[in-house]
Amino acid sequence: IDVRIAASDLELPTSKGDKVHVPKGRILAICPFVSHHEDSLYESASHFIPDRQPLTMPGDGSAVVPAVAGLAFGGGPYRCPGRFFAEMEVALISQLILAQRDITLLGPSASPAAAGAGAGSGSESMAAGGVVTAVLETLASAVLGPELAFWGLGIVP
Repeated sequence: IDVRIAASDLELPTSKGDKVHVPKGRILAICPFVSHHEDSLYESASHFIPDRQPLTMPGDGSAVVPAVAGLAFGGGPYRCPGRFFAEMEVALISQLILAQRDITLLGPSASPAAAGAGAGSGSESMAAGGVVTAVLETLASAVLGPELAFWGLGIVP
């Protein structure tokens, strides 16, 4: 949960089209998990899609800067100072996994399940980013086990 104090009066839109007035000085709590899984912001929000289109604002369609589209590390002057460490750890773990595992990229018509990797439903296309998804599924399955990988990546077997 990210907690902020409104620096000025705000009018926040609701999902029903109404607006909620937030006076200056009011404490706000934002749950990144909820906003990152909001279907009105992200198509198929509960699915892991690494090559997802950039986030745009409902209504005017203006693009949101990718660095602030996700709230995982907060935003603005209150960004998490540990984000660099977390990103380095993810990179290091990924490199260790790649160095210790025999990973094979599948062809355009293959699927992880058909190749015996135990990930995916076998119906996913490998074209246009599907290879990236297949590699991530394989890595996550190898490290976490298939059940946790599916839950963590939002992939339904």
